[in-house]
Amino acid sequence: NVAENNGQAIRAAFKLRERLYFVKEHSLHVTQDDGTNEPSLWSISEVSRRVGTPSVRGVGFGEDWVVIAHCTGLYIFAGGEPVKISQEIQPTWNQINWQYAQTLWVTVDTRERRIYIGAPFGSATTPNRVLMLDYRDLDSASDMESRPPVNITLTGRKTATDNSRKWSPWSIAANCCALIERANGTAIAAFGGGLPGVGGGGATGKIYQ
Repeated sequence: NVAENNGQAIRAAFKLRERLYFVKEHSLHVTQDDGTNEPSLWSISEVSRRVGTPSVRGVGFGEDWVVIAHCTGLYIFAGGEPVKISQEIQPTWNQINWQYAQTLWVTVDTRERRIYIGAPFGSATTPNRVLMLDYRDLDSASDMESRPPVNITLTGRKTATDNSRKWSPWSIAANCCALIERANGTAIAAFGGGLPGVGGGGATGKIYQ
């Protein structure tokens, strides 16, 4: 049992550096093999009581780190404390229809170095937009944490640099997304069509690249 009395459901789990993490709706917990007992008897510790996810697909797996979509923002986690990396688009993030956040999904394209978040915005009940975060110029989780698009200099000026997080909202409705390995060994981000369909109109039931 993972914090069974805190009123939250378990939404996801992932393994990172020989530790097993459980993601509840608003909290994060960890356990690991104690070398003696069966898994049901391993001790569980709380990592965060403010970061979790409402969706079973709300965790994206990167290069020795994960990102977690919570109602307060997107957080990156590499084994320490979860750090928000979406503060610069907070007004946009707040437009997600959290009543239907169970449909939200997160996918990390480690080849193109992009993070995709599909979510229902406004009155939509299924993901009707994609938020894309490009991190191609950043080599580690710590770089992603510390490189917002706009910085304030010592003189109070706002400056933008190339080596930073770069967000872009896409008007693409996609009910799901996955990094798929093709027969030639390359991987692509494949999007499952949503509503409205690509080009407008009804859902197509197709997969798009």
